[in-house]
Amino acid sequence: MSELHAEVREHGRRQVEIKSRYPLSSSRTSRYVLDAWLYSPVSLGMNGADYAASEFFGDTTCLTRFAAPHMALSQLISPDCRLSPLARIRGELSSAAMPRDIKTKRMIYEMRSLANIYKTETEALGHILADAVRNGRGALVKDTIRKNLKLIRNLLGAWRELYGLMLTPSVKPRLREAYAWTDEFISLTTEAVLFELHRRVDADEEAQSLGELIAKIVRGELEHRRMMGYHTISPESDAKETEERIYREGALKKWAQSALYLSLEESGSGRRMGHLMGAAAAAAAMSFAVITTIAVERVLPGRSLPWALAVVVAYIFKDRIKESLRDILTRALPGILTDRRSRLVDPVSGRRLGETRSRVRFITPREAPPEVRRLRDAGSGSTRRLRAAENLLHFRRVVVTHNRRLREDHERLGPLSDIVRLNLAYLLRNMDDPRKSIPTFAFGEPREISGRRVYHVNLILRLSPKGGASQHPVRYRLVLSRSGLTRLEMTGDEGGDKRRVKD
Repeated sequence: MSELHAEVREHGRRQVEIKSRYPLSSSRTSRYVLDAWLYSPVSLGMNGADYAASEFFGDTTCLTRFAAPHMALSQLISPDCRLSPLARIRGELSSAAMPRDIKTKRMIYEMRSLANIYKTETEALGHILADAVRNGRGALVKDTIRKNLKLIRNLLGAWRELYGLMLTPSVKPRLREAYAWTDEFISLTTEAVLFELHRRVDADEEAQSLGELIAKIVRGELEHRRMMGYHTISPESDAKETEERIYREGALKKWAQSALYLSLEESGSGRRMGHLMGAAAAAAAMSFAVITTIAVERVLPGRSLPWALAVVVAYIFKDRIKESLRDILTRALPGILTDRRSRLVDPVSGRRLGETRSRVRFITPREAPPEVRRLRDAGSGSTRRLRAAENLLHFRRVVVTHNRRLREDHERLGPLSDIVRLNLAYLLRNMDDPRKSIPTFAFGEPREISGRRVYHVNLILRLSPKGGASQHPVRYRLVLSRSGLTRLEMTGDEGGDKRRVKD
């Protein structure tokens, strides 16, 4: 379960995302529960009365995807590796005699998989080699760099040999277009990875020939894109051309990664179950009122003042019983009563591969689990009583996967990643101006020092696998100002900062 973890990351100035990673176990199904407790100052107005569950989910984006599987470059090139998308594409094109023989949808999926695997492997390899050079071990990894440069060139050559097969009449225009997009994406990835490696290697005088080899490959990619008619830029390119290149690179990345995302189809079963629970609570409350009315009529004279008062009291209790029962059922059956329920559908096969269930509730700080309360108060010391009152939002997300179906449709599987992206706009709108002047004396003269006014919002995460021990909760501090996220801190049990993400 080493791949099981959850973390909070920034996503721009006004959004944060909770990214959870779930390993796909060998069991038939897997079930993971993510709990998040969000502590916000009362002055920011995030409470059950002013911030409904529908508003929370309106500010939230949920995405579920697979991590790109790892596959060595030598495996990608090998024609004997049956898991290699390159080998599968080559085999499909070579054996097809008629247009109907080519499974276009499956082929496009393999092309996008190749793009994702290639990007993952080359970037990871580039970082490792660049770090080795930066740390003074360039002489030790020169042979490794040359070996991997040769693998990259061989892979690019094997991939581009398929271009001739793409020009046969049996290939549909949609597939040729997908080939061009994949080719451009692979070329841009190669250029970006080798640029960073060249910047490190070129600083080493002993590796000058190696730097020249890297530069030669990069220049070859630039010439290849020009020859294929892909969008290219040069130092003389204007702002609009550069903007178009950045936009296109992002679009190609999203197109390739779309093969990793599972489709989310909203399910109404959670809402229907909530309506049923509400109806059951209403029926129980109405039964109490009717039985009480009948009992009162047997004791008190009908249509008298005491009889009327007793009936009114019975109906008052009926309304309270209805609300109390619904609240009790909501807390007792959190897995059934959900605010949002979605089916996870494989976009390639169209099969249902699992589901997600999400709900949000405002609770009092005392209702949080003891370990969460301890973590929230850790490091506060004497300032705990000075701390402003807080509202507490509890978000729970359950992810269920059908592992057997996943393996029937996909032989290459990485861990499952689930992303919950939260927009902070609601919290920011009630904040004061981000700058504040502090009066003081300096060298006997009155002065004003300008400072930043910030608010602290604490977010505690806990991840729990089915049949396994829950992960220890982790606390993050979101330091916010009216202009957005100032920095993101990960705090430990002592309240000290473990990591500063942004400042």
